[in-house]
Amino acid sequence: MGRDDWFRNNKWDAATETHFNEKLRRARDKAQPLRIQAGYLVNTNPKAALALLDRYFALGDHLDIAQAFLDQAEAHLTLGAQEEALRSLENALQREREFPNVKTQANGAMKPIKAMTIRLSEEQADALETVAAVESMPVSEVIRAAIAEHIDSRKKDPAFQDGLKERLERARRLLRK
Repeated sequence: MGRDDWFRNNKWDAATETHFNEKLRRARDKAQPLRIQAGYLVNTNPKAALALLDRYFALGDHLDIAQAFLDQAEAHLTLGAQEEALRSLENALQREREFPNVKTQANGAMKPIKAMTIRLSEEQADALETVAAVESMPVSEVIRAAIAEHIDSRKKDPAFQDGLKERLERARRLLRK
């Protein structure tokens, strides 16, 4: 086993966890092994990955915190916790905005990207470019944020939810015919 293999385990059982914790106790840098080991477990043992990431975050601010948020998002997705996954992904993206030289796959690794075209009036385009410039964000990011905000408001709107349920019920009835 190499010097760094102790925090690159694909399986996680009591013996592996004990060995990991013994090595971690002696390690000068505890953050990196915690984050890397969590990354190996996000799909196979997401609860263990989240516990390791909690320990990582408790250590304070580190350069690779955006990647830790991304790993956290993947673990939440594996558990089916979509809201928590979205929050973690937003944290990763925010961290990337704060430290633009440190990049993860947060913009594309979580789900495929679909390119779309929108048509705007000249006034809307000017306003959008102004907002983006003032917020020091790319126009595409401002658009994505507006879309996310709109979708979130629809999710919370009881009338929209009723309409969505009605549409789903109609689709189920069609499938049964």
